[in-house]
Amino acid sequence: MTVKPLVYFICLLGCAALFAQPGCSPQKPIALQKVSFSPVDGISPDKFEGKIANYKLTLIEPNDPKQPKAWQGPLIITDQRSGKSCEVGISLITDVYDVNGGNMLFVFSYGGSSRYINYIDPRSCKYMHPELELRTEGIVVANNRIIIRPACECLEEYCECSAGLVMEINNNYEPIVLEQESLELTKKVIGVAFKGSRKVRRPKTPNAELIPDKRGNDGT
Repeated sequence: MTVKPLVYFICLLGCAALFAQPGCSPQKPIALQKVSFSPVDGISPDKFEGKIANYKLTLIEPNDPKQPKAWQGPLIITDQRSGKSCEVGISLITDVYDVNGGNMLFVFSYGGSSRYINYIDPRSCKYMHPELELRTEGIVVANNRIIIRPACECLEEYCECSAGLVMEINNNYEPIVLEQESLELTKKVIGVAFKGSRKVRRPKTPNAELIPDKRGNDGT
């Protein structure tokens, strides 16, 4: 067997990312793009519009008509080819991200001390995955990753802390948690690594310490 057919055969087995040879078709990384919303001039100061692919997105009731940071909602999605619209009944929306040119939407919102991420199919306004509820100091979207910073609420003797999360979107449009990077982010910010929620003494200091849970689990 010559070298060229061998490389082609390997590409067919799914190793195209490692061999940049003719015949290989590596999958492109998922692109996340923040949707920019602008007021609908001359119609209503309560409506803001954005566009992705073949869809028009409309947000209702901004908290500030001049410099909105949140909208009461709902989010209305209109297919500009068919003219059909549907609504996503989410309140207090802060950001919307387009996933790969209209294949999915991330809708970020908040309520009380919690932040929420919802995964929406723009074709139907249906939820593609369960809602993610978070306690976080902030969310950053960079390239194809969602970085959720850990956060703590402190009492006198200890703090109740939520771990950080680093997620990617795979080619099936599923959110995947990168566990090692999530642990590293949590340790960098809180001072100790763990998953989920844990009680921590002296977080964000060199002397940060996990309080053992009932099972004696270290959280990782």
